[in-house]
Amino acid sequence: MSGNQHNRAWSVALLLGLLVGVGSLVYTGFWVYQQHEEHERQRDIHMIAKGKALGLAPPCDENDARCPPDAFCDRDRCMTEWTTDPLYPRLRPCDNGDMCKTRNGAHFLCIRGRCRSCVKDEECGPGFQCKQQCTPSSSPDASLPPPSASP
Repeated sequence: MSGNQHNRAWSVALLLGLLVGVGSLVYTGFWVYQQHEEHERQRDIHMIAKGKALGLAPPCDENDARCPPDAFCDRDRCMTEWTTDPLYPRLRPCDNGDMCKTRNGAHFLCIRGRCRSCVKDEECGPGFQCKQQCTPSSSPDASLPPPSASP
């Protein structure tokens, strides 16, 4: 074998080795990614089962897609108990906030086409406080600062 053929054989061997090495890295990376995704899925299933055993709904972080098929995300937890009762509209479909009012003057928030719970008082507006639903404050002027003392 001449020197030129010898160099060409080494070049081909190195190129094949490089291709095999890169292919192995890609395959290993994909395998690790799949294992991670499966681990995350198993963890979510475990946490949902653990939450159900404790009577808790699974977390969803305001994403209906993270809930089971028969449930909707009520801001932070998946809920399956939604009602068509017009007097208690939690998770009922809505077009605007007026469709989310309850019989006692409280209201839910119309978010992504469903009446959902509030999370912070600021979401409810003046005169309301957040207690899963926006409930009227105990005093009508609760959102106003206290009056200054007069001498």
